[in-house]
Amino acid sequence: MKNTIVVKGKGIKSEFLCKEDIYPGMLVELTAENGVIKLQKNTNANNLKETCFVTEYEAFGKTILDKAADGDTVHVYFANAGDVIYARVDSNVAVGDKLVSNGSGLLKKVNVANAVGTSTAITNGTTCEDVANGLTINGYGVTAIALDNAEKVESGVYFARVIIL
Repeated sequence: MKNTIVVKGKGIKSEFLCKEDIYPGMLVELTAENGVIKLQKNTNANNLKETCFVTEYEAFGKTILDKAADGDTVHVYFANAGDVIYARVDSNVAVGDKLVSNGSGLLKKVNVANAVGTSTAITNGTTCEDVANGLTINGYGVTAIALDNAEKVESGVYFARVIIL
């Protein structure tokens, strides 16, 4: 088990109040409550809204397993492409998996093709709309790629190093 959430990166560190109980390594999003910006677990399942992760609060001796309760101040990290994060993940995550939000603060494997369906052949006078007719784009908003298999650190809690896309 690693002892820090930000393994490598040059993102932005900040702090906010929690709107609910959250843990270091969780993917979170900003929300407004009575005119105050607060953090909550990322609710945008299967897509990406933000690359903001809760980090350990070292100044108070907190570890990556210590919960931040509703109303607590927490440190967060806004990750950039290429940053490596020790993130909370679903138990079935494996090396090389494309990851997205599971809608409750964890990253999960997304197993879909980027484009499915059939497209129209390109001929003289074919438009972009013609070619794309019948295609569906899936997997938009992939957040990260797993660099490790999910590691169980305690009952029901899994982490993996991920690289942000």
